[in-house]
Amino acid sequence: MIAIRRRVAAFLLGPLLLIVAACDSAEDRVRMHHERGLSFAQEGRPELAVIEFASALRIDEAHLPSHRAIARAYRAEGRPERAAPHFRRVAEALPDDVDARIDLARVLLELDDPEGAARHAAVALRLAPEDPRAMALQGAVDFLRGDIPAALAAARAALEADPTEALARLVLVSERVRAGDPHGALAHLDAARTGDPGGFAFALIRIRLLERLGDRAAVGAALERLSGFYPENESIRLAIVRWRMQGSPPDLEGAEAELRAIAARHPDDPDRALRVVGFLAQTRGPQAARAELEALAAAPDAPAAFERALAVSE
Repeated sequence: MIAIRRRVAAFLLGPLLLIVAACDSAEDRVRMHHERGLSFAQEGRPELAVIEFASALRIDEAHLPSHRAIARAYRAEGRPERAAPHFRRVAEALPDDVDARIDLARVLLELDDPEGAARHAAVALRLAPEDPRAMALQGAVDFLRGDIPAALAAARAALEADPTEALARLVLVSERVRAGDPHGALAHLDAARTGDPGGFAFALIRIRLLERLGDRAAVGAALERLSGFYPENESIRLAIVRWRMQGSPPDLEGAEAELRAIAARHPDDPDRALRVVGFLAQTRGPQAARAELEALAAAPDAPAAFERALAVSE
């Protein structure tokens, strides 16, 4: 009789135990992917972080920490349009979460939706009136609406609370640019450089202001400095190529060296090597370009693109 009861209990409890085990396993997998994603994000590898957070969300579509984290990773990749739905999901689920409101408002600003940003910035400011991030957001919204005095007041209040608040600093910079005062805008950027809170965006603004002032040497130095911070960013290296070509006379050797360095970092991509060939054709003539193509095509395991380019050049 006891044996029968044990078999009945096993029959009834077995499926339940399997369900519990499956739930534990799913939770563990979500946690594993989420933690891996956080590690990649901390290492500055948002593209890998996105993969891990997406894996967590495929297991548990309602996992809010992964929604928040994948949105921040998308934003770090420069894809605000992919970040916005995830930030919105968190803000809707946690309406009194200040960080969620601030994150969503910022990404809506990047997507050129000032009214949407204004709504969430207002909620953030109501929830945390002393938060410098909320103040800075209000300043940015006021600036876009054309209320410059209110924008400056909010931005200055934010910077008084947190001198590294990048968005508030950007409001002050933008106001000086709007007023036709590039020197004043540069002064605001210089005030921010100690902590480098604006990062890449501030560096680009600085370069454009230096270009407007006609300070060619400073532009080159700023581009080189930026490339040192972001060595894998090819657009910066190409900007340096253009800067070298705009010299009087153009720095052909320096520009060619930059293009060759880009190609060397991507040996499996024939397009970058062909870019060097095109540069040689324009600056040193068709014979130099063909000699370069022949050398590329003669290399072991050379891509077929080089042979095709040779055939076209004949």
